[in-house]
Amino acid sequence: MNNIKNLRLLFLPTLVIREIFSMMNPFEILNLSMAGSRIKNVVQLYSKHARYFYRIEFSERPSIDFTGTEDIWRYEITADRNRTEVEDYYQNSMRIMTICVFGNDILEEVKSWFKYIKDIFNIDGGLMVIINLDTFPGQNKAITDWINSQTTWTRHCDIDGEKVRDDDVKYVLNTLNIRITLNIFANVSDNFRFEIPQFLSQLYIENGEWIKLNQLLEIDASEIFIRNTKLTRDELTVFFKNWMCMKSQIGLECFTAGIEKREPDRLVLAMIVVKKKCSSVV
Repeated sequence: MNNIKNLRLLFLPTLVIREIFSMMNPFEILNLSMAGSRIKNVVQLYSKHARYFYRIEFSERPSIDFTGTEDIWRYEITADRNRTEVEDYYQNSMRIMTICVFGNDILEEVKSWFKYIKDIFNIDGGLMVIINLDTFPGQNKAITDWINSQTTWTRHCDIDGEKVRDDDVKYVLNTLNIRITLNIFANVSDNFRFEIPQFLSQLYIENGEWIKLNQLLEIDASEIFIRNTKLTRDELTVFFKNWMCMKSQIGLECFTAGIEKREPDRLVLAMIVVKKKCSSVV
């Protein structure tokens, strides 16, 4: 009976079919695509106009997300059979609807699902990527290569991990074409150095002890946020003079840094925020 109903969809006017797809969420679209090859062809034709941000996460809870204006639809890949298969909750005012996909080989299951989703929704570029380097430590480079093979460019990239893995961080940054937002939460060594992707909109570095003045002067982003920096007052003064005189960071609009401010008998953590036409210290 369901197959008959699905076949009727093939004979509806184009505008009607498009309207039907506009009212469907990603879960419904993907379920419909599995009804048969003819239906799948129709789904591929109309779902390519869907407007979502696509995110893939390699962490302790690997997942593939569709993000809309108010909702997130998530396929979470797990080997835990005790997990609830369907979850629905709110986080930061966003409704997150999750379907758990069970599999013994987590990585292969993620890749298989994403390939199918990519095929249905005609995903080419603009992928959001989250990589925790501690989750699959021996396969970080292979995961990075696979991501690079699936998207022409990366909209947003988070790199996380507690253990120092300089080579893996460098490999992610040298391999993926990151264009808009880069967040580096991962720990790296004090002598870490690499070329930051150019023309970023936002760069966030959680553990910025390794950032030296010459490295900072090479960063090209609209917004830079660095926590736990060891840059001295004199080094920051040089940076600001170069910026204000347009000798470096021509496209920079806002710079934020967490610094250590030493006072008699105590150490104060301060946040300095500088914008193009004004500055403040918190």
